[in-house]
Amino acid sequence: MDLKLSVSAEEFLSWYRKIMEANDAETQLFLTNLQNYAINGALTENVMGGIYDQGELILIFLNAAPWNLLIFELKESREACEKLAKFLVENKISIAGINASFNIGLFFREAYTEQSRRLFTLRTAMDIMVLKKLNDIPLSAGSAELAKPEDADLLAEYLVNFNFDCFHQTHEKTEFLELVNKKNGFRIALRVSGSGRADCFDMRRDPTDFQRNCAQFGLHSSRFSKSGLLSDFGSLDL
Repeated sequence: MDLKLSVSAEEFLSWYRKIMEANDAETQLFLTNLQNYAINGALTENVMGGIYDQGELILIFLNAAPWNLLIFELKESREACEKLAKFLVENKISIAGINASFNIGLFFREAYTEQSRRLFTLRTAMDIMVLKKLNDIPLSAGSAELAKPEDADLLAEYLVNFNFDCFHQTHEKTEFLELVNKKNGFRIALRVSGSGRADCFDMRRDPTDFQRNCAQFGLHSSRFSKSGLLSDFGSLDL
């Protein structure tokens, strides 16, 4: 395994732009952090490049402080993650966290923890979805209304399902009942169908636009394809 460093954001882009454009859903953070890197200039912790196996590119990486280390793999390789972890530790390059696909995040975490004595724990995991098609669906009959105390159970159930779908987190309904009842400065609105059934809700701090947002919420369906799983690992010193 060989590690090849880029000396600038421009050089990194000249090497890997086509790869990032072909996998833009997974590499959007690379482009954002590269832009910030170019504006702010090089720091000690800023490194970027790729890891190769007999000339074949295995993964690219970008660490632009103060943002997380980004890793995008063309092939899953524990050995490549170990190579990257060893390089960072030996060169005393600190990282704030890790954003990578789930398996690569685990491979790197194991290698980095072993060599640095810093433990990274999973903070967020979410599916990366690519929008392929929009379906034009007529607006259904209904209205946006402020939630009532008796709607708390429905709203808590929605939050349970939302956190499971978006963050792969399992919660009990009781965990959200207090949040829903307090509202914490939010306007909580339901979209009520013509039959009187509440089928979605929205939480907004701005009372002037919550009706508009709720009226649009859930009225259009889209077709998505799963592109990958993004994981965010945060650190805890051992």
